[in-house]
Amino acid sequence: MKIYRQARQERQGGGIKQERIVKRNRSDSELFYFYKKSIMGDYKHHKGDKHGRFSYEVDGKQLAGMYYTMTGPERMIIDHTEVDESLKGQGIGKKLLEQLVTYVRQNHIKVIPLCPFAKATLDKMPEWQDILN
Repeated sequence: MKIYRQARQERQGGGIKQERIVKRNRSDSELFYFYKKSIMGDYKHHKGDKHGRFSYEVDGKQLAGMYYTMTGPERMIIDHTEVDESLKGQGIGKKLLEQLVTYVRQNHIKVIPLCPFAKATLDKMPEWQDILN
C-alpha cells in the first residue's frame, strides 16, 4: 500500500506520468506492482553563431543536452551528450540525436560525431549514415 500512495502522489505532480507495471511470480498467486516514472518534457534547439545544443527540458530545467559546434555553413561537429541520471536508459539521448538528424538533413549539413555516444549510435543506424561527413 505504501508504494501505491507514493505513486498516486507523484502522479498528481506537474508533468509526471505514471506507468503501472504488473508482474506475477512463478505460481501466479501473487501480483507485484511496479511504478515506472517517466517525465514529460520538451525537446528544444538552442542555436548560436558557432555553438548550439539540442536539449530535453522539463519545467524550464534542462535534463539532457547534445552539444555541437559549427565549423562552417555546412559542417557540424557533435561535441558532447549528457543525460541526467534520472533519465538514463529511457532513450532520451537517441531522441536528441534524432532531432539533430532531422535538422541537419533539412539544412544540408554534414556531421562529424566526436561524441562517443553519438558516434556509436550513428554507427548502429544505417538510415542515418547519409548525414556523416
